Amino acid sequence: MGVQCVTRARIRPVPHARSRAPCPCRSIEAGRRLSFSTRRHTIRTHARPLRTPTASPSPGTHLSISLASRPQSLSSSIARSLPINLASPELIPSSSLLLTTVRPTISSSPPLTTVCDDQRQCERAMGAATVAAASSSPRSMAAVAVAALWFLAAAATAAAGVPAIYVLGDSLADVGNNNHLPTILRADFPHNGVDFPGGKATGRFSNGKNSVDFLADNLGLPSPPPYLALSGNANYANGVNFASGGAGVLNSTNKDQCISFDKQFDYLSSVSASLAQSLGQAQAAAHLSKSLFAITIGSNDIIHYARSSSGTATGGAGADPSQQFVDTLIQALTGQLQRLYDLGARKLVFLGTGPVGCCPSLRELSASKDCSAVANGASVQYNAAAASLLAGMAARHPDMRYALFDSSAALLQFIDQPAAYGFAEAKAACCGLGDMNAKVGCTPLSFYCANRTSHVFWDFYHPTETTARKLTSTAFDGAAPLIFPINIRQLSAL
Repeated sequence: MGVQCVTRARIRPVPHARSRAPCPCRSIEAGRRLSFSTRRHTIRTHARPLRTPTASPSPGTHLSISLASRPQSLSSSIARSLPINLASPELIPSSSLLLTTVRPTISSSPPLTTVCDDQRQCERAMGAATVAAASSSPRSMAAVAVAALWFLAAAATAAAGVPAIYVLGDSLADVGNNNHLPTILRADFPHNGVDFPGGKATGRFSNGKNSVDFLADNLGLPSPPPYLALSGNANYANGVNFASGGAGVLNSTNKDQCISFDKQFDYLSSVSASLAQSLGQAQAAAHLSKSLFAITIGSNDIIHYARSSSGTATGGAGADPSQQFVDTLIQALTGQLQRLYDLGARKLVFLGTGPVGCCPSLRELSASKDCSAVANGASVQYNAAAASLLAGMAARHPDMRYALFDSSAALLQFIDQPAAYGFAEAKAACCGLGDMNAKVGCTPLSFYCANRTSHVFWDFYHPTETTARKLTSTAFDGAAPLIFPINIRQLSAL
């Protein structure tokens, strides 16, 4: 039997009360939507036995609870998926966060469900707060309450270190900045956003959510809003997204069609100054040092390089033109990342460039529809050089920590073995026109596939929501060599 995952279970803070009444509900069918109300949040720094006040769960039952809430009485966000064996729910771990008087109630509205093959896939599949039960038979709600406490205990520490996310980069992370620019590099029209909540095109270059959205979901934080959509009195402490479709490491990449990478740093500098004014210099510095800075940049530079004649005709005898080009990118990136550190960033997530030579737009240029070796080779070189750059920065700045995701190697797994990762189409775009849907981008006049989850690519350059979710999941909980020296979950807990 598959695991049924039910979305949108939330924990809501309610006024303080001293009572410790046991859970009034004895059982509930797995898969029903749950709503937890708490009377008080308290912190315990020692292990405390806590037994279910009502019926015991059946041996072997497993529950996974993921929360994306920010209780008013807690300073830190709580978000993590933790499998719990309900056969032994008696002991809550040390340093636990206990909620007194947990009162589960049943929502009358029908749940939104998805069926997964196993518990791990179930946890990965949920972008909102979830409750997952491994059976459709009645289970003890008291055990659910205990599991919720246990989950919160483990999750509080992991998410406490990240108050906000600040994003810089290109269209892989843009959530609507280009909507506010006089540019052709926009995605605020159908069929973009067809799978986004509400079915609305938001400016994301995707059929739904992108990697930044999933990163925020995993951290239990709201996806940071586009900088150009914010008013002058915006609360920048909640995070900001500066990413702009078309941006590259070099200012010459798509010049005047996007927010250049250097300009994004100018905007970040203004945000930093605003935070210092509103929070005070010391508190603003502390806030930024704990926040996560996510960067995805370089793909557009490499695509332009591969498309140009310079991709095969620069350098002297014996010189590798691709390496020379990458060296130029890294020289610029070195100053940009140092500026990021100077502005207060201490936790960096660097999403390396993917195998851009395999995007439908570059495949379409080949008579055999093969990936561009020039573009993919430059991506590998760029990611390796970025790894050396970040390692050097960390050595010079002991207070800086980072996680680097090898997007090229990770995405190539999907492309080389699509069926193994749940895909049916890894070459053609889902939305577009012409050969491989790669002659024209995704526009209201374009055709788009019926099953977006089966495609690796949404349009001629960008991944589908499903691909973005799978890649972010690997970056968040994976291990070397795909994400190193630590993963994003580990980085966020520091």
